[in-house]
Amino acid sequence: MAHRKPKLLCIDDDAQGLIVRKHLLEVYGFEVTTCTSPRQGLRLFQFRDDVDLAVVDFNMPDMDGVTLAGEMKRVRPDVPVVVLSALPWLPEHTPKTYDLFLTKMESGLEISKRLTALLESRPAHGTKRRRTPLIRKSSALAGVLAGVVVESAARHLHFGRRKPHRTMTYNGVAS
Repeated sequence: MAHRKPKLLCIDDDAQGLIVRKHLLEVYGFEVTTCTSPRQGLRLFQFRDDVDLAVVDFNMPDMDGVTLAGEMKRVRPDVPVVVLSALPWLPEHTPKTYDLFLTKMESGLEISKRLTALLESRPAHGTKRRRTPLIRKSSALAGVLAGVVVESAARHLHFGRRKPHRTMTYNGVAS
């Protein structure tokens, strides 16, 4: 049986740093998917069942890595989440919502070794009860659709006043 490469999801708002990290991790035997937005990364994490480990930057606009790690753990507690930062340590009262903290100052080889050790320390696949992919995907899709419906209704309700029709865009697509 062929050895499957561990699949990582890397989320960092620094696109150039993300490209370098992706290349380094692929050299060390990982299959890497990247995302530059914490919210989009969380959606991707919700819909992809094949992610073995997530690596998130600590300092990002919109949502910091520790908060993102907590959200990811709520969705899939069995998937390890690593917070990566240019800082040598996290602020003192940072909640422990992640499995491992690494600094960007560590070498690619050291980061690779620590990620591999974290993956190997997990229980064997199938030992924890997981929601089925269909249930997880349909639950996440229901949440996304509910958000779209609420946003659409809020934009189009006129509350008795007549306003000119505006084209609504969702993720860059006009409707």
